[in-house]
Amino acid sequence: AQLDARQNSITGLSKLNRSLELLYSNYASRFPTDVIIFYDKVNAPDNYTMAELQRHDRPRLHFRMLDDEWWTLPYGLQAWQHYLWNRPAFSIGYRLMMRWYAILIWPYLHAEGYTHVMRLDDDSYILSEINYNLFDYMRDSGKKYGFVQPVFEPGGDQFNKLVDRYLEN
Repeated sequence: AQLDARQNSITGLSKLNRSLELLYSNYASRFPTDVIIFYDKVNAPDNYTMAELQRHDRPRLHFRMLDDEWWTLPYGLQAWQHYLWNRPAFSIGYRLMMRWYAILIWPYLHAEGYTHVMRLDDDSYILSEINYNLFDYMRDSGKKYGFVQPVFEPGGDQFNKLVDRYLEN
């Protein structure tokens, strides 16, 4: 399980809630944009979960169930064949999710009229303020793709002190 700054375990709803809290406080409250939570019929959020996520000031938060058109194995593959596939340790659900994010999300969102997308997982955290409209920047700059991968160096304060001593000498 993931841990927060106080070493408390965060999972499920608390993890998604934290991701949304940071997205809205560091970006979406200044640059209103649609926020869509996709789910499949097997893992549909209950009414309590939807209400809990929407009870905060989160305008334009939408829930969309992916039906069989979008959440299905490629033509010719059957779930019962799972044990024959290369890397059978990856579940059907995981494979459907990867297919959705790698291939199917793009025609889906294009048909909905979207031109740019920011994809976040339930454990993706916008850790600092973004003071410009990402989508306008992408459009105006002719950008097709961008990403951020934060890297946290081990060692905490000790690493920073080591770098400071090195720079002083």
